Amino acid sequence: MSVQEIKQRIYHLVDENDNEVALGQLLQNANELLTDQPATLADLTPEQRTRLDNAIQQHRDGKTVSNETVLEAVNRILSVSLDADVREDLTDEQIDGIEKARQEYRQGEGISVNDMKHKLEQKWPQLKSR
Repeated sequence: MSVQEIKQRIYHLVDENDNEVALGQLLQNANELLTDQPATLADLTPEQRTRLDNAIQQHRDGKTVSNETVLEAVNRILSVSLDADVREDLTDEQIDGIEKARQEYRQGEGISVNDMKHKLEQKWPQLKSR
């Protein structure tokens, strides 16, 4: 596909869409990809700004979970069976996803928790443990 065809397809998709959240995310991603500059607060949609403000407030209120805690939970979920009380809170689709991830983990498919952590930290350096 030529550059011109790609541009036309992108224009058509944008022109036909009125989803403010999706268009805001598209703009943010396009800015980052095409200008090598991260998006600024001014580029956020109202919903994105609200979500960011809520996340900052949760952090200030101590309602966040460390990366290590999340990674420990993921490792535990992948390596042992789910407790009954945890299983009750999950949908069938979520349980199936966990079982599939466990199977891949046991068969050596997919990536390790440490590799996933490294991959995430490369993409979002702010996630690195201090």
